[in-house]
Amino acid sequence: MRIRLALPILFLGLLVLATIRVRPTAAWDQQFRLTSTTIQNDTMVPSSLVFNSELGSVCTGGNQSPELSWTDPPRGTKSFVFVLFDKTAGFTHWGVYNIPTSVAQLPANAGSNTSATTSFGDQIVNDAGLFGYTGPCPPSGLVHQYQFTVYALDVDHIDLHPAPAPFFADAETLYRALFDHVLGSASITDPFSCPADSTPTATNPTPTGTCS
Repeated sequence: MRIRLALPILFLGLLVLATIRVRPTAAWDQQFRLTSTTIQNDTMVPSSLVFNSELGSVCTGGNQSPELSWTDPPRGTKSFVFVLFDKTAGFTHWGVYNIPTSVAQLPANAGSNTSATTSFGDQIVNDAGLFGYTGPCPPSGLVHQYQFTVYALDVDHIDLHPAPAPFFADAETLYRALFDHVLGSASITDPFSCPADSTPTATNPTPTGTCS
């Protein structure tokens, strides 16, 4: 079984992300960059990031979030937000907000922290219904595009907890809060695909690989 998202929620996620407005900045503020020692732009997501076999998934990767670092944020930046978004499925795998300007890196496997509040910022409940990082695991034979994005905001804090548990902040709440506060963003986008023969069948009940 693969992690799935209802079509109405998928459409809403794509619509909101597509309409997040980035304020114009001066030329010297447009060098905002996101880099990683784990991933590179336009290269296949490594197996260490792929989801593992919780929630009935057949994926067997490491489910570890990558190391991420950013430099040269726009002038006036007061906090950061990080989002891992499956552009193909409209699925948010990880979201961190209220990252202070003193933080310019998320270490490898930072997303293993399953608390709402961490040392590097606050986490939303992702579209799998979990705090923290949930790795890629697309349907067999399909290539999905995964966008790792850091946003620079003009506010030092956004409050996404208007109600007590179990109504924790989710991806939709976070995306709406970004409106009119984004000074700039930087992204790495990588593909990932599970082989078409990775789904267990009667003739191949135990396929091998990160999607087996």
